[in-house]
Amino acid sequence: MSSSPERGQLLDWMERYALVVALIVTVVVFALLPATQSTFLTTANLKFVLNNQTLPVLVALAVMVPLVCHEFDLSVGSVAALSSVVAAAAITRFGLPWSVAVLIAIAISATIGLCTGVLVARAGINSLVATLGVSSIIIGVLTWYTKGQSVLGGFPRAFLRIGEWPTPLIVFVVIAAVLWYAMEQTPAGRRIYAVGSNREAARLVGVGVQRSIITTFVLSGTLAGTAGVVSVARNSAGSVSVGPALVLPALAAAFLGATAFRRGFNVPGTVVGVLLVAFTVSGFTLAGIDPWVKDVINGVMLLVAVAAAAALRRQTGKARGDSLM
Repeated sequence: MSSSPERGQLLDWMERYALVVALIVTVVVFALLPATQSTFLTTANLKFVLNNQTLPVLVALAVMVPLVCHEFDLSVGSVAALSSVVAAAAITRFGLPWSVAVLIAIAISATIGLCTGVLVARAGINSLVATLGVSSIIIGVLTWYTKGQSVLGGFPRAFLRIGEWPTPLIVFVVIAAVLWYAMEQTPAGRRIYAVGSNREAARLVGVGVQRSIITTFVLSGTLAGTAGVVSVARNSAGSVSVGPALVLPALAAAFLGATAFRRGFNVPGTVVGVLLVAFTVSGFTLAGIDPWVKDVINGVMLLVAVAAAAALRRQTGKARGDSLM
């Protein structure tokens, strides 16, 4: 069966790049569709879509990092909300310089990630339970402090520029690039992937499993905190509701990304997953589809991606098996 190796290579290529192809096809379809061809590829729409993806990308990356170790962090939305309220309150209510307020907000978010990581890695609490508990506590405290209202006030012009085009795009591109390098090209990142690949084998070769898991939660908290800061700059307010609504799309993007570029969760795949959902939602919105379709798109894309990846892996494994015969 001489065609089996070639078939296996083709299936492997499809598994790696199907998500990118899907993004390209989505853009082309909406660019040619009569209902959207005059608006979809305009500069205004492209700037709008890309400028609005900083928060989803950062939250999706925050979700993705612990997933590499097969741990869930469902607190990223509430941590982003906490960061936004802390940054906004520090600037408008306590009169701190905006740079100091940003550092405090991100530091608190990273500390929460550290505490969550300790609960999961050292105390042995299931990550779903731990992060849901942490999320509930944060939302309760924020609701008490803000009384359910947004934190408003005068923000320095220099700070508000963080939310203006093209700064949000630059922010998420730089952060994604740095995170990719840290995860893929450094010993610490490779140890994290080793823990995700086989936790017991990693432990036997001397990898600090608990340390690696804690590191992923610290990174997750830092990324979520950065998302909260950017949201304040974009909306000129800190809000309890800014983050929780992003958790489901973030999970969808992370799992979509796990089907691309390499087997398992990865930074480029997660970014492409966010962009695929974003451009699909934008196209349907411009076509006049009701807003509730966005949630349906997130769910359908997640299910289709996972099912397609599983099918491709089975076919790839079968093709490789045939090539050995």
